[in-house]
Amino acid sequence: MLKNTACTIVYTTWNDATGNVMTGDVTNHTATWSKDGGTPATCTNSPVEIGGGAYKIALTATETNCDLGTLIVSSSTTDAVIPPQVYVFHDASLYKADVSGIPASVWSNSSRTLTSSAGASAADIWSYSGGRTLTSSPTDISGLATASNLSTLQTTANAIKGKTDNLPASPAAVGSAMTLTSAYDAAKTAASSSSIPTVSQIQNGLATSSALSTLQTTVSGLPTLSQIQSGLASSTDLAALAALVAKVFALVGSWSVTDDTLTAYDSEGNVIYTGTLTRDTNDQITAITEATT
Repeated sequence: MLKNTACTIVYTTWNDATGNVMTGDVTNHTATWSKDGGTPATCTNSPVEIGGGAYKIALTATETNCDLGTLIVSSSTTDAVIPPQVYVFHDASLYKADVSGIPASVWSNSSRTLTSSAGASAADIWSYSGGRTLTSSPTDISGLATASNLSTLQTTANAIKGKTDNLPASPAAVGSAMTLTSAYDAAKTAASSSSIPTVSQIQNGLATSSALSTLQTTVSGLPTLSQIQSGLASSTDLAALAALVAKVFALVGSWSVTDDTLTAYDSEGNVIYTGTLTRDTNDQITAITEATT
């Protein structure tokens, strides 16, 4: 049933004593109407007998303006039984109007405009105040993006946006010089102003072959551990030894100590001396003996 639309409904009266329908009883009927389970109210119009125990009553649009309507009719006649009638009402917009004048091919044929047909307007058909035009047949939609595709696209777009948000509002043109940080500029200036030794200065500071020869002779004459332990090497001797070692380090181009082995190299990286170190309990060097080759 259409909501908020006048209509006529029919009900039946039965004779409870005989089990048959009851005719000629309309003048004894009192009709009431309940909207959505509310208190029944006397109907606007009076019942009318149709015949054969059937009666009808015309409801107004106001009375049908509900979702659930109940017709309750009572009779003053003994043994008269009139069951209540329940009706469900819906908005007219839920029903498609008569479109018998529109060919079925309109849904799959070329472009058409819906117009009034058998009392139905475009608004009746579309539940829309403006007209709608059907265009040509829908194309294959299998290639449209799915929800999963759109989600992946959104994730990718967000990642790109995260990068582009860090770009300056006015990026430099192609070929433009870059402006470096002040820290880099300061470091570059300091490096250029530092005093870097020349090649000749480095060469002048290296030990000569004569100095290395003297070093080798000197190292060969160092006292042995037994001489130091027997008292030949006094504290004065050890001080002299330390001074001598300092001179050795000054004369040698480079040296290295591995465990108890001292190795000296000339300026070209050649080994010029190998000595064995002797240490005391405090791990201090007490003697350097030329290694046996």
